[in-house]
Formats: sequence, C-alpha cells, structure tokens
Amino acid sequence: MDFSATSSISPINAGNNRGHGNPTQYGSITGEFDHSVQTPGGTPHVRFDMTANGKQFEADINENADSEYAIRDEVVPSMPPDGEKIGGSFSYADAGLKQGDFKPMDDTYQKTMNDLASHSSRIQLMGQIYGDNGRSGIHDIHMNSLNEEPNEGPQHDGVARFYVNEGGQIHQESVYMKFQNQELDGQTGN
Repeated sequence: MDFSATSSISPINAGNNRGHGNPTQYGSITGEFDHSVQTPGGTPHVRFDMTANGKQFEADINENADSEYAIRDEVVPSMPPDGEKIGGSFSYADAGLKQGDFKPMDDTYQKTMNDLASHSSRIQLMGQIYGDNGRSGIHDIHMNSLNEEPNEGPQHDGVARFYVNEGGQIHQESVYMKFQNQELDGQTGN
C-alpha cells in the first residue's frame, strides 16, 4: 500500500467529473474536522466540512442503504501531514480486507462516523478530489476497484482514516465503504 503523494494540487485539470463540474483525480485530503451536515436534496450522503492547511474542503461520504462498511483500528507511528495530494494508490484487496469484514449500513453508522470525526486530531480521506465553482472537496470515498470510470479502478479505493493520540499512541481508525453488489473475495489489487 503505497500512498506517497506526488504533488500538491490546485486546480485539478484531469480525470473524470462524475457529479462535479470540473474533472477529478485520485488523491487524499488530510486535515481537521469542522462539522458535518446532511447533503441537500435527500442524497444518501453526509458531508464533512474540514480544513487542511488553512483551506476549506467538503467531503461527501456515502450512507446508502445498499452500502456496507468495515472499521479497523491500528496503532501507527505518526499522523500524516495536513494538505491535499494527488496520486498514490490504495486497494482494499491489498489491505487484506475480505467480504466477511463488511456489515450492512445501519442506524449506528452515521453516529459512528460523526463520533470518530469529532474526537479525531486529524482526518485523512482518500478518493476523487475535485475543485469547481469555488468549492473544493473529495468524493468516491468507497471501494472503486470494480469501477470502469477514468482515474478509478484498481489501486484507487477510497477510505476515511481518523487519527487520535491516546496516551502517546497514535490510533488510526479506518472506515472502508463499498456497495453490497461489490465483492472482494478472490479479487487482487493490480
């Protein structure tokens, strides 16, 4: 799992534009959680507003009834630095996730996400970064390995990582999301 950033971004000028006016590229945004809101229009997403290096970002995180999620907690040596980065790679299969690790979205999911965000020192979101009409953010923070969209697919899975310093140890709580019709078992990262 290599997620070494290749460059800082602004503006984004390559990739697809699913749901956003300008093209997107795979990458990460790392910063501080500000607050969350339900997305307008009844779409099945919760929006996290966050700040990275003094810049405001929005993050649309799925909470579809046809989605599943898994959470892993691990101790890591350090937190990633604040900022927005283009490039890198991440794969659920390469991370060792299996179909049985996931459970259906339920009534506790949104509360869990908000609790993780509000108690974290830092958040790192990996997915498709966009910038349009004065807004910058990230979406597709879910499994993308089976997508055929440009700039998505193998090695471009999304993840939400929450970092907390507990007694001198840095805990990374990773939340992985996928749709119920996406299967992991037998899949390999390319």
